[in-house]
Amino acid sequence: MQEAPTHGDFHDENASRHRGSFSFDDDGRFGRGKVLHRHLEGSRDPAGEHDHRCPADAPDYLKTSGKFTTPDRKRAGALGTVPGKDGVRPTGFSLPFDGQPMQGFSGIKVMADGTFWSLSDNGFGNKLNSTDAMLMLHHIKMDWDAGKVEALKTLFLTDPDKKAPFPIVMEGSDKRYLTGADFDVESIQPVADGFWVGEEFGPYILKFDLDGKLTDVIPTTVDGKPVMSPDNPTLTLQADPSKKTPAFNLKRSGGYEGMALSNDNSKLYGLLEGPLWTDSETVEQADGRPALRIIELDVASKAWTGRSWLYPLAEGGEAIGDFNMLDDRTALVIERDNGAGTVDKACADPKAPNRTASRQAPRSSASTRSPSMTAMSARLCARSATSTC
Repeated sequence: MQEAPTHGDFHDENASRHRGSFSFDDDGRFGRGKVLHRHLEGSRDPAGEHDHRCPADAPDYLKTSGKFTTPDRKRAGALGTVPGKDGVRPTGFSLPFDGQPMQGFSGIKVMADGTFWSLSDNGFGNKLNSTDAMLMLHHIKMDWDAGKVEALKTLFLTDPDKKAPFPIVMEGSDKRYLTGADFDVESIQPVADGFWVGEEFGPYILKFDLDGKLTDVIPTTVDGKPVMSPDNPTLTLQADPSKKTPAFNLKRSGGYEGMALSNDNSKLYGLLEGPLWTDSETVEQADGRPALRIIELDVASKAWTGRSWLYPLAEGGEAIGDFNMLDDRTALVIERDNGAGTVDKACADPKAPNRTASRQAPRSSASTRSPSMTAMSARLCARSATSTC
């Protein structure tokens, strides 16, 4: 997959909202983790090729981003001095950036008017190098025939009411903008009063109001037991090497890559990207395959219902990309093989990728014997080194 070239100007609506447009490349592709550069008058990168935007009231530390993306994680000495890579492939861009670029979309949801709400991933690959990457949601409009995307609005996420139960990077600032070292946002469900967002560091389910202000942080439990990744802020490495290492039961970047909303808006279904570990050698399985948990949250009470399901990955599947309900009993799950993508594996026609047949319902876990949904997995072309179309 390749980066999308930029077209169109940006106009500030207020400190945390911006507008603009960009387009797909010639193959109609844009990818997760890629930078979709957008134009903002008065903020240019060192090479003068692309412009980035940043809220006017953002602290100076956030006026540039990607400062700690060097291999040794030391601060980059100047803008544009660190070559950007997607795994091992050069992206053609260099970091740090002057401002905050719109990066690849990690989750997306269509709205009734045909527009979409999406969100960028947490930054530059991990918690340590993303302290200067601002978290943001995007309202976008697709022109499928022209292969262009118009960015209608961008919301920069904040925590002015100190809802995060841990110190954030911008703890002492006035606006308390959230960064990629605070949460790893992955999935999104817009609702009338704001946005539900799934993230991976906790993993947590987050609630934001219509202005992007954090209102709720919900830790994850399954069968009454906490689900914790190694990036959970409550974990502390033991001071004495002879003591037991803190326990966690979910791999890094294994949280809520997908999150669906029931048709009546009463339930959220968080789908973990990675399986839960039952001990140091075993992960949860169903039908002889590693299985991911779908966990039900009651929207009104903001509490876990105690119901969950096991979703077995297909042969060759390593993770999921997104998850949405089609009706009250059927969901669409996009799986991926975690390949980086190569030209020789590209679909002959990107507008008509091959699909395989749907699969059976996910197996209910011990906590639920009567699943309320069935799941269908769309084998969308992954353009990876290990998959074919």
